[in-house]
Amino acid sequence: MAPESLGLTLPHEHLFVDLRFLFRPPVAGSALGHELEPVELGNLYDVSYDWFSSLDNLQPDRRDRRRRGGAAVPAGRRPDPGRPTTVGHRARPLALQRVSRATGLHVIMGSGYYTEPAHPPGLAAAARSALAREIVRDVTEGVGDTGVRAGLIGEIGCSWPWTPAERKAPTGGCQRRAGNRRAAAMIHPGRDPAAPEAHLDEVRRAGLDPRRVVIAHIERTIVDDPRAAPGPSSTPAAHVEYDLFGVEICALRLRAGRRCRTTPSACGRSSGWWSRATAGRCCCRTTCASKVRLSRYGGTGLAHIPRRIVPRLRQRGLSEPDIRALVVENPARALTFV
Repeated sequence: MAPESLGLTLPHEHLFVDLRFLFRPPVAGSALGHELEPVELGNLYDVSYDWFSSLDNLQPDRRDRRRRGGAAVPAGRRPDPGRPTTVGHRARPLALQRVSRATGLHVIMGSGYYTEPAHPPGLAAAARSALAREIVRDVTEGVGDTGVRAGLIGEIGCSWPWTPAERKAPTGGCQRRAGNRRAAAMIHPGRDPAAPEAHLDEVRRAGLDPRRVVIAHIERTIVDDPRAAPGPSSTPAAHVEYDLFGVEICALRLRAGRRCRTTPSACGRSSGWWSRATAGRCCCRTTCASKVRLSRYGGTGLAHIPRRIVPRLRQRGLSEPDIRALVVENPARALTFV
């Protein structure tokens, strides 16, 4: 489809994702005992505060997929830790296709590997070139024998410190070999101020244009000052993505005890700051990757950006062209094949 017809876009959501590999039992407080219970009203506060302390929360419900003012919901690919996998294992391309047809939404599937705890067996020993060929095939021909093609490289998972297996995750190499199906790459950076720039250095060494890269979760890494720029000052060409809209009480922390910024502080920035951010290739999303983020379980749901955030930005004085850049033009530019 033509990029200009994409419409309002959530550039990084997860329709089918199993995060049980991130489970960690609660260590103290009222969350103790909830780790094996289903998510319900009685434990919603505790699970919302610590997403990873509930196994049930890490297996999202499949029913919160209603169409509400959106046009495209790119969905990343994750290995399923609940069953044996191989290097060639994929998420659910046919399921994503069914969701798209049932809702009328465009769904853009990613191809790549997340952080090392989610890697399938054998990836550490696989050759970088083999992983690149795999992603190229996903983009140009389709995943396996499904014929469903990926439209994005990523999200490529990176920890901090970066592990040797994660460094194998190809971005530039496979982008060069994709011919006329040249996709953008999305990187999940390690939670450290130095991580985004280090990952982009690797991208440059691999021969990928930083303008074809989206650095996700930017407020989890380098932005803890509302006066700061929306991305690494030395890499203005890369897209940056804010994705904690609607997260108010979660215990996500950065290194050295710094806290992530949430909706009030993000929307509370001046209109001038947001104007600079939109000009700097900025996108936003909601991080709906667990049950407590879905509206069915009391969360904001996938419609939070158009329903709540866009009106709040208008109230703060952000212009209509800047809002359109934030939720339509910048994501389309980031996702367009070149």
